[in-house]
Amino acid sequence: MQRNPFSHKSISQWPARNVPKALREKEMVDPVGWFPEQTVKAIWQNASSPELSNKHRDRAWLVVRKVLPVRSFIHARSLTPSARCPRDNCGGEEAVVHPLV
Repeated sequence: MQRNPFSHKSISQWPARNVPKALREKEMVDPVGWFPEQTVKAIWQNASSPELSNKHRDRAWLVVRKVLPVRSFIHARSLTPSARCPRDNCGGEEAVVHPLV
């Protein structure tokens, strides 16, 4: 993954001749698990789709980063006594995909 050589500076401090080059270079993509780079790009393009409302984009970002506040996430931070789903007749661990299915 290629990093922006000017990431430590604000854009106003970039040398003028380097701005177009830096903008043309491969965009920086946050890694997602063990997926290959092309899959990661597709994931982020779908998660930030203009067809989604801001609320849904925010939710998609939380799901992709696995920080959606479900019981397993909250339990890992010792904020709830159990990671189990509170619904009757379920009893499974409430992970990121659990409330979506």
